[in-house]
Amino acid sequence: QGKLHSLTRQNTFESNLVRSKKNALILDILRCLDVIDDIAKNRVHSVSDWAWQKQLRYYRQCECFVRMSDTTFGYSFEYQGCQPKLVY
Repeated sequence: QGKLHSLTRQNTFESNLVRSKKNALILDILRCLDVIDDIAKNRVHSVSDWAWQKQLRYYRQCECFVRMSDTTFGYSFEYQGCQPKLVY
């Protein structure tokens, strides 16, 4: 987390696009760290534990699909997050 702090404090002369991409990646990393902390705090030992089940999870067998709790959806690449991050 110290490295993330130093990256966000850098005063660089980057384009807005590069800055937006960096910020989106940093937020993704922070979200992942929060999920890991939550799973560790709740001492998850099984895929049936609620702390694991409540996470949005992506699986790929023949096709890609998304699971959360007891729901499964086919994934069709409809992500609507940070647009500049997806297109250069």
